[in-house]
Amino acid sequence: MDRLFLLFYTQPMDMAYLEMGIMLVLWTVFMIILRGKARKAAGIIFTALAVFAILFVTVIKRSPSEHGVNYIPLYTFKLAKAQPELIRTMEMNVFLFMPFGMSFPFFLPEKLRLKLLLTVSVALLFSACVECAQYFLSLGMFDIDDVICNTLGAFIGFIPFAVCTRVDGFLRRHKEKRG
Repeated sequence: MDRLFLLFYTQPMDMAYLEMGIMLVLWTVFMIILRGKARKAAGIIFTALAVFAILFVTVIKRSPSEHGVNYIPLYTFKLAKAQPELIRTMEMNVFLFMPFGMSFPFFLPEKLRLKLLLTVSVALLFSACVECAQYFLSLGMFDIDDVICNTLGAFIGFIPFAVCTRVDGFLRRHKEKRG
């Protein structure tokens, strides 16, 4: 699994964008095809896999490193002007939480806005906990920009879920009119 993440992280960004776009489309189609309990089960399974992947990359496979804190929102964007690799790191932080945002809402209450609020809130709290763990275990620094990027990733990941919900509603209404 470590090699898979390394391979994804070191490839050109245009390939990473393409792969994430394909993943979003495939996930949307997959979840439109699934129904009821199967969809909920897939959501639970993929959420567990997303959480494991996040913890693996950010805590489990990490070795002790720099120890510090960045509480200044968007400070990394300012530093990225002089250190372009930081842009890649921020993009990877967005990508890391997209699967969580795609799968977590499938087993939440019915209201779409509530699902969005809960998904983004849980992603924000989970990301903050990961950052705290990195700091307290001396595995890295607590960076508020990582929390922002991770939360953005969960929000972007929520979009396929919203599309599935809308397509589902359309198909149900269309089926009721025909039948």
